Amino acid sequence: MYLGKIAPTKSPYKIIIIFAIITFLVVAFVFYTSFSRAKIVIKPNMEKISTSFFITVGKESKDSTSINGKFVQKEIEGSDELSNISAKTVDDYAHGKVTVHNKLKRNLTLVANSQLKPVNSDMIFKTDKSLILPAGAKVQIGITASKKGTGGNIEPTKFTFVKLWPGWSNLVYAESKAAMTGGEKEGQIVSEEEINSLKEKLSDNLFANGVEELKGELSDNEDVWEKAIRREEVSFKPSVQSGQEAEKLKVDLKLKLTAILFNKEMLKSLAEAKLKGKVIDGKEFTSLDEESFNAEILEMDYKKKHAKFKIFLEGNVQPQFSDDILNKEKIIGLNEEELKKYYQKFRREIDDVEVSFSPFWQSSVPGTKDHVEIKISN
Repeated sequence: MYLGKIAPTKSPYKIIIIFAIITFLVVAFVFYTSFSRAKIVIKPNMEKISTSFFITVGKESKDSTSINGKFVQKEIEGSDELSNISAKTVDDYAHGKVTVHNKLKRNLTLVANSQLKPVNSDMIFKTDKSLILPAGAKVQIGITASKKGTGGNIEPTKFTFVKLWPGWSNLVYAESKAAMTGGEKEGQIVSEEEINSLKEKLSDNLFANGVEELKGELSDNEDVWEKAIRREEVSFKPSVQSGQEAEKLKVDLKLKLTAILFNKEMLKSLAEAKLKGKVIDGKEFTSLDEESFNAEILEMDYKKKHAKFKIFLEGNVQPQFSDDILNKEKIIGLNEEELKKYYQKFRREIDDVEVSFSPFWQSSVPGTKDHVEIKISN
């Protein structure tokens, strides 16, 4: 039986290829839309604001300009040593020997510290001891410069006696055959800087110890704030004075600490409230500058249990952003250059904008808002 001509069927391979291409395109589209991301980091124009006010700390707080506080005093003392005194070159008294000539026909008596003046210098020298000069004789004696320094290191010369009758200057005089020496010397000489440095170090150590002792005496809601402690020197004694030679230096120091114990967090909260009260319309408070918090003691009367402080605190504010800045719909499809141009319209609020896309082939803001992140950087 003849059934007629049978039409050829389509190749199953062609159908499979078409299906694979469609599947690939769908998967690629899903992958593209699922993993495409845009991140916009906005750096706002930050501004500093500050507050400064006066507050009284005392036994009883009466209003918002005062807080409760307790006054305590403590005396602490101690000593410290510096064993390695540095070697230094310092001025000293020049000295040497002279021969005194007496060409008179009478004996002369020279008392100790008789003054002699070199003919070639203004430096005055003094005899080291008293001396009897026989008539027509010459006697050697030691002399020392009246002032420290190398100006006394003079070459051999002739000396005249300052208080002798001028008519005898060629009859009674002195001569040196060697130069004067000793106008400076090297040794372990204690300096003012070494005394002050050791004193400052000891003072800081005593202060730190005193603060630790005060912390051990605190009650609830009390703080020891180092900036609210006044240190006074009661006594100070170095073992040697500046300019003296010594192998070591010891200092003794006594301090009096006057401290005000109060709730520091309460004071900081008060300052923070005053700071936030300065935020103007169109701005929003972002953060405190903790390091700027300071209290300067203006007055302190231990007997009256009264102190006055000047308080200072800084913080940061930023502009309040309009809806257009944070609206993701307005930036969908924009590339990096177009984004930055868009945000340039908000220069009053925005300082800078950073844009990043992912994966690497992504070059514009995706259409899915959930894949767009707008972050405010402080």
